[in-house]
Amino acid sequence: MTKQEEPEVFAAVPKHYWWPSVPQMGMIGWILSLIVFFAALILAFGVTLQGADIEDRILVPVALWVSTVLLTGSAISMAVGRYQLRRARVQRYRQLIALTAILGSAFLISQLLGAKALFDQGVYTEANPRGSAFYTFTGLHGLHLIGGIGTLIYLLRGIQGLKGEEEQPLRKARMRAQISAWYWNFVFVSWLVLFAFLWRWSG
Repeated sequence: MTKQEEPEVFAAVPKHYWWPSVPQMGMIGWILSLIVFFAALILAFGVTLQGADIEDRILVPVALWVSTVLLTGSAISMAVGRYQLRRARVQRYRQLIALTAILGSAFLISQLLGAKALFDQGVYTEANPRGSAFYTFTGLHGLHLIGGIGTLIYLLRGIQGLKGEEEQPLRKARMRAQISAWYWNFVFVSWLVLFAFLWRWSG
């Protein structure tokens, strides 16, 4: 291939291959804003806890470890689901997205059980920066995960009646799946980071 031929080859590549679409840009902007928000939250609690005189150690509830495993499983099922959709295996994709939503819901239940376990330990938000960090992090993250479950429900509704041989609808479904996967993976990674700080701050 000569240098003169290269521009023609690259010109044949769809524009969206090189530049994100409007929905993709919107999701990228949303995720970046959440990264800044959680980073500021971590910094604020880090400074508060560093200067606080706290003797009582918090026992990290088993439910929070279980919830971490559940969310990890949901990230895997999302990735495998997208793999199946790229190969036009719509039914398999539908099953895996439903599984992702179920695991995400189980994560929320496990988080509630973890909060109850903390409460039973006598961990409260008043006069306890560690307890405040646990409840704030898990609560805010849970709200964002509920939003992620909403996107999964949207995906499931969007593929009703979708056939594996319909190329244009498949492309739209793949685009939606990609954007949702970005958000879901952010929720997954952000929980790993938050949980790491919570475990470190437990005492």
